[in-house]
Amino acid sequence: MDELTSLRGLYPEPAPPTPPVTQRHRETLMTLIAEAEQNLNDRRPPVRRKRRAATLVAVPALVGLLAAAGWATLRRDATEAAAFACVGEDVTTILPNDGTPPVEACKALWEAGRMDAGRIAAPPLAACVSDGGTIEVIIAESDSACDAGGMGKWTGQDDYAVVGAAVREARVSLHDRYQATGNGCATVQDWQERLAPRLVDAGWTFEIDRVEPDRRCFDVGYLEPVKKRIVLIGVPGDFSISCDPRTGC
Repeated sequence: MDELTSLRGLYPEPAPPTPPVTQRHRETLMTLIAEAEQNLNDRRPPVRRKRRAATLVAVPALVGLLAAAGWATLRRDATEAAAFACVGEDVTTILPNDGTPPVEACKALWEAGRMDAGRIAAPPLAACVSDGGTIEVIIAESDSACDAGGMGKWTGQDDYAVVGAAVREARVSLHDRYQATGNGCATVQDWQERLAPRLVDAGWTFEIDRVEPDRRCFDVGYLEPVKKRIVLIGVPGDFSISCDPRTGC
């Protein structure tokens, strides 16, 4: 064994650095969306889908339920309220739930020219609930657009807007703290202090998923308006507050 080989044995090559938490969240969600796109192509009638890309706009952490599969039962209530999808012919954009009605938020994207290329007028839109319990705002060519897409028509839920607005306010507060102090680690206590005053009296509860025992920083993982449950997910490292709602990622 030569000297170089001996040194390599004593000092192995370091592991590559861990990507930033927002990058990991984004990559995870992009993978899930790609799987969902394949599922949509396999299961839905070919009436309007020719989506080429998916865009993420200020997405909260781990919104994995947007990729749920299966269409056997048409839901009418959303069971996951962290984010929703604006669906065009060419692109799907994922938006965080910040309390703005999903159709209104997606309409603003269309009118800003951020959906299908060359279109700056919003088409008729409808909010549908997928079998996975998430909302998709689609082009409504008829009153039966949701049914034609294998989804239930969403008629609105008060708790959906309430929890979205509360989480947005908490994120803004945590980002302001980060700018002032450099502390980007949101603990369970940090989230509870900011969310509890608006939600606990209304019956919302917290569930903590550390993922690994030593994780001390958390982000909002899932929001379940039917069960009124907020799931806080432990993330590795010392930064966990995801995107600033005022500027995006």
